[in-house]
Amino acid sequence: MILNLFSDINSTALKSKTLSLELLVSIMENPGSTFVSNQEFRSIVKEYLCDSILKNSVSPDRPVFSYSLGIFISLVIKIKNYWG
Repeated sequence: MILNLFSDINSTALKSKTLSLELLVSIMENPGSTFVSNQEFRSIVKEYLCDSILKNSVSPDRPVFSYSLGIFISLVIKIKNYWG
């Protein structure tokens, strides 16, 4: 019974992480001018998002890895164009 509880918690956490990463990919692929011109957004990306991408890029879960890679590619290709 306890193992089922831990399994459910891990499954829920993984689903939550996957959804969060999916939303971040969407934001990073289609950044509005408000996001890219906002200094606070830039600071958050530098301080938290880059660290999260590194941690999730070694995940054995394929969707987590894929979404992390998508965020990284968006940062390199799209956001870089705005931030020069």
